[in-house]
Amino acid sequence: MRCFKHPEREAVGMCKVCNKGLCNECAVEIDGFLFCNTHAKMEKAVKHAEKEALGELEEIGFERAQVSAPVPREVKPSARPQKPLLPKKLLKVRAESLLAPALVGGIISGVPSGIPFLNFICLLWMVLGGAASTYLLLLKESAKTGERSKLRPFDSMLVGALSGIFGASIAFVFSMFSGINFWESMSELLLSTGLDENIADILLRAIVVTPELDLLHLLAKWLLFTLIFPIFGVIGGFITAKLTE
Repeated sequence: MRCFKHPEREAVGMCKVCNKGLCNECAVEIDGFLFCNTHAKMEKAVKHAEKEALGELEEIGFERAQVSAPVPREVKPSARPQKPLLPKKLLKVRAESLLAPALVGGIISGVPSGIPFLNFICLLWMVLGGAASTYLLLLKESAKTGERSKLRPFDSMLVGALSGIFGASIAFVFSMFSGINFWESMSELLLSTGLDENIADILLRAIVVTPELDLLHLLAKWLLFTLIFPIFGVIGGFITAKLTE
């Protein structure tokens, strides 16, 4: 191969850009590569521009124009969508299923209503007895189905009424014991609140049995309890049914 400018001379290499033959006089070496005079000037100009650009980048805080890659943001996993709650299933309660919850509710309403001094708030115990029996019935029947359930208002009031019947019988027995042993103490407590003696006597006769155990009074007391307890038991059952819907 001959030099493109001096044909009489042997070429020592070729220009990296244009591939023309170059003799020793025409060849310009830059970074281990040969260039002709024209392309050598262009290469030098490029190198100079690169150096100036690097210098400017270093002045503003970059090192060798190496820009760090952006730090990836931590992506939090999205919360799993919650399944919508299914509507509560209306329970069909059999009659025999009412007895056990009603008995427990009767104990809750009857025992405190026959105990001295606690029987002053006997209406509250009646409502609580009906509410407790309804809630126990709901738990019992829901456990059988394994589903979210609710009671029919009729079943809630029925079990509340039954708890009142049980509670009336229990309270009647306890009230006889209270009347015989604590009549005077309860009478003194009522009078100490400033009540008239006649009003205190009527109130006391309404919640406990008189110490004389008069047959007519016993019958009236039993009928009163049998009427009042189921009514307030129904109220407690209805309230609980509404709260648990």
